[in-house]
Amino acid sequence: MALRTRLHNYIESLKEEGVLDSQYDHVKSLQPDDDPCFLVDIINNFCNDADHSIGELANVLSEPIVDYAKVMTLVCLLKGSSSSIGGCRMAVACRQLHDASVNGDLANCCMAYDKLVNEYYYLRDKLKTVHQMERTIMHNEERKKK
Repeated sequence: MALRTRLHNYIESLKEEGVLDSQYDHVKSLQPDDDPCFLVDIINNFCNDADHSIGELANVLSEPIVDYAKVMTLVCLLKGSSSSIGGCRMAVACRQLHDASVNGDLANCCMAYDKLVNEYYYLRDKLKTVHQMERTIMHNEERKKK
């Protein structure tokens, strides 16, 4: 039970810091009783998809002629997935990159991309900690059943 309390307090501190919002609680509330891996899988899928999209963004922004429509498409995917998991600071960084793309401003796109990457890595690290705590809780509960 102590680990559950630590996990709860950790998540609350992330909300206070503005990293996560109430959407995270909503996603967690969707977890079926018979699928303890639900949230862990959501976190893994989010990180895998975001890693891919951020890599694609880096490639698009490094082209001699930037395809701003492609940047906006990738940013919309990232914004949607970060918002869906409750990553509100990352979603704000996505909006900033989107705005710079709408204006066709490469310098601001590059600055916004750097900020987005930093916010993503920070969110990813925090979600990985949540992931590890959730897995430990699941493992401990499985041991108790045996």
